[in-house]
Amino acid sequence: MADIDTATIKNDITSLAESSLADHSGAAIQDGTGLFTQNQDLVQLYSDQLGRGEISQAILENDLREDLLGLANMDQLVNTGLEQARITTFTEGVIGILVRAAIAAAIAAI
Repeated sequence: MADIDTATIKNDITSLAESSLADHSGAAIQDGTGLFTQNQDLVQLYSDQLGRGEISQAILENDLREDLLGLANMDQLVNTGLEQARITTFTEGVIGILVRAAIAAAIAAI
């Protein structure tokens, strides 16, 4: 199976943080990359399952998104006093990056 492209994920998270939370980009980058680093094995697992045809893309998108939402802990952003709505929007963006990376790796492995 193809490995998840960690460099692209980190670059995408940085770009998202700088464009959507410029005033708190440092904290956003820490939280976003932390979510990925702590759950990289989970993202890879879903990608591998999709690549082997054990799950559908729809199941990957739904289940991985739900799993990551349950695990997301944006402590650095919370500590800045940022509004919850902005934290949620950023978190959803990071999760979207991770879901797309899992799908891309699965497709590359086929």
